[in-house]
Amino acid sequence: MSKKASLSSYIPSSLDGTTEVIEPLRSAEQNKLVDCEQTIRRGIKAFFEVGKALAIIKTERLYRCEYQTFDQYCEEKWDFSRIRAYQLINATACMEMLTNVNIPLPQNEAQVRPLLNIPENEIAETWRMFVEEKGERPFTARDVRDFVDRKLGKAVGPVASRSSGKVSQRNESLSMTFELSTLVKEIARKTDRYGSDDELRTLVVKLKDCVDRIQDRCLRQ
Repeated sequence: MSKKASLSSYIPSSLDGTTEVIEPLRSAEQNKLVDCEQTIRRGIKAFFEVGKALAIIKTERLYRCEYQTFDQYCEEKWDFSRIRAYQLINATACMEMLTNVNIPLPQNEAQVRPLLNIPENEIAETWRMFVEEKGERPFTARDVRDFVDRKLGKAVGPVASRSSGKVSQRNESLSMTFELSTLVKEIARKTDRYGSDDELRTLVVKLKDCVDRIQDRCLRQ
């Protein structure tokens, strides 16, 4: 059994562009996949549940019946990039560190994201300090980010400021590559739809591959 990769989510797997599908899911795994995907459909705003579901699918390779890689699964099934998938997974892991903190929790993934710049053993305490500082006042993701930046700056002085600057540049680069990836996928969809010539299709594939490599490099920094 094989699955023809569409241009908008092209992943090279063989010379003829096909993707081998191996290891069919057992009945229990298929049921687990259905449960996880229902959670994702229900939880567009409930990022915590979505991240947990994605982590299970990735760890147990529940995508393997139809897709060769987790990245391909995310792009073709849910139309978001690997960057977005890992953002949700990482934010969920961060939220799990706050479950024992008897204070209000972040309300969305954007409020959690700045905490990922903090060492794991300091995340719960950092969040407690932030909530105490804010008191009853409402807060935004930017408030969390500003607090984390101040904490990083106070922790190690000038060195931390440089480190914080690098983190900020990395996040900005990731954001730009995510936007670029979205634009490339839109170009690819239109190319597929209007049946452009093979040369243009090849250029779009190369452009998408270039964006993927840039994203990989940003993630490794």
